[in-house]
Amino acid sequence: MASNFYAMLRFMSVGFQPPSAGEVNMLLYEFPKLEHARFARNVQKVYDYVGGKAAAKKLVNSLGITIDVFDEIDVKSKLSVK
Repeated sequence: MASNFYAMLRFMSVGFQPPSAGEVNMLLYEFPKLEHARFARNVQKVYDYVGGKAAAKKLVNSLGITIDVFDEIDVKSKLSVK
């Protein structure tokens, strides 16, 4: 499920170990399937849960992800299957 990436970030923020790089990539490539309303809701949930945008970006950076997973246009344009 596409929104599981954001759930993973919330779990990581409370001390859970991140999944493998392969599992992270699998979650990332589900993003184009995420509807706009769910995308916006999940991003806000991450910000609220982890302590803001800066903390959320720090978690994403720790995974080695270079795209902005909090920008719907960036995510969908860079991860869409062509």
